[in-house]
Amino acid sequence: MPVGAAGVAAVWSLWAVSVPGSNFMAFVLSLSAWMVVAGMTVGLAIIGLIGLPAPRWRTSVRLWPLALVPVVAAVTFAVAGSVQGVMFDLHRGRLEALVAEAAEQPDRRVEDRWVGIYTISYIAGDQGCTLLALEDAGALFASTGFAHCPGSRPKDATGDGYRYKPIDGPWYEYTLVW
Repeated sequence: MPVGAAGVAAVWSLWAVSVPGSNFMAFVLSLSAWMVVAGMTVGLAIIGLIGLPAPRWRTSVRLWPLALVPVVAAVTFAVAGSVQGVMFDLHRGRLEALVAEAAEQPDRRVEDRWVGIYTISYIAGDQGCTLLALEDAGALFASTGFAHCPGSRPKDATGDGYRYKPIDGPWYEYTLVW
């Protein structure tokens, strides 16, 4: 049971970090799930090691599956750092097609599009860049998304405003801090 719950927590964790700035709700769910997994693992380990008065607990609780829970957690956290880059690479072609479609629009706006795992809430422009705002991404007081800046590297705002982090070529991750 804890191994299955750890698998669910792992999926939520990887989902949370798959978008720029993280998916806040998925992050909260994964954190909650990991706490439940830790509680179940410790509780079942205590039951298995100490045993309860009823003999059926001693024979029904096996400890070896509990050793898999830290392995699942370690693999999840090791892989989490590369998930966002892999997801971007998988969707890059469709994101570029969406940027090209937005360039054909007179106001350069395309709203409410779904590109793989990304929900693009709107497309706007800043400093010659096409900004793809991602729904459900970012922290409570910041919006995040992708910026396609083919001309030059955009400049970060000194106070509130856009901040850019390079991804690859003309692509950047942006954060709008306010």
